[in-house]
Amino acid sequence: MTLDQSVRQTVREEVQRILAELLPKQDNEYLTTQQVAELTGLSVSFFEVGRSMSAPNQPPHMKVGRRVLYKRADVEAWLEDRRRG
Repeated sequence: MTLDQSVRQTVREEVQRILAELLPKQDNEYLTTQQVAELTGLSVSFFEVGRSMSAPNQPPHMKVGRRVLYKRADVEAWLEDRRRG
């Protein structure tokens, strides 16, 4: 193996390692209503009804097309606020 091939192989392996670390985190950054319900132990309908009523006791959410998504960090902060009372 030449030096050039060795460097390319090393760079390729490092890029793959970094991507493997980063991609799962990006996939988990946004959650569906079902995932939020599972994470919080609350029902899906709690979030659906709350959204339709614009209830203030809901975590922030966004609509992407027909999908409703929640940012994981927002849900975790919302849970922490609820624990504090």
